[in-house]
Amino acid sequence: RSIEKIAFKENTYVVGVFQKYYLDLEKYSNHIVLVEPGNMGNVGTIIRTADAAGCTGIILMKNTVDVFAGKTVRAAMGSLFHLPVVSDVSLDELKGFLDKQNIVLQATALDSEAKKYFDVDFTKPTAIVFGNEGDGISKELLSAAEQKIYIPMIGQTESLNVSTAAAVVLYEAARQRMFYKQ
Repeated sequence: RSIEKIAFKENTYVVGVFQKYYLDLEKYSNHIVLVEPGNMGNVGTIIRTADAAGCTGIILMKNTVDVFAGKTVRAAMGSLFHLPVVSDVSLDELKGFLDKQNIVLQATALDSEAKKYFDVDFTKPTAIVFGNEGDGISKELLSAAEQKIYIPMIGQTESLNVSTAAAVVLYEAARQRMFYKQ
């Protein structure tokens, strides 16, 4: 039965089947860039959080999980219908897009050059990079970033889950855009 091929669980009803499409991000200015996150649920959660925080687009670099995989779609809770998504983007394509649109690239990184996320200006058109939980972001992408940012750890833990880190940074960006935009 074809319903069994598209349903994720038993006793699932399919209301409709939709063709996926990708939108052009050029008219948008506050993006999330995801680099090889290892967990589909985290990607969906980041998309949902980006939607809630007022981001205008999602860019998934090459080798990132399928944004339309069932686990990702479920975790996004409908936000895939609200935000434009571009997948399988190369570093050169990303750089070209950012340069053409005059968008500042900021990358999360544990690095001596990184600034605390609350000391960074997010009021300009911005793309914020979040990387793989274990491997982080490539040196090439880090060197392309205008600014590296980090979340200070006050307690004993070394790091946050990538979707939690995204929520913290995205809401600081939203706060700044709401209250300090020129």
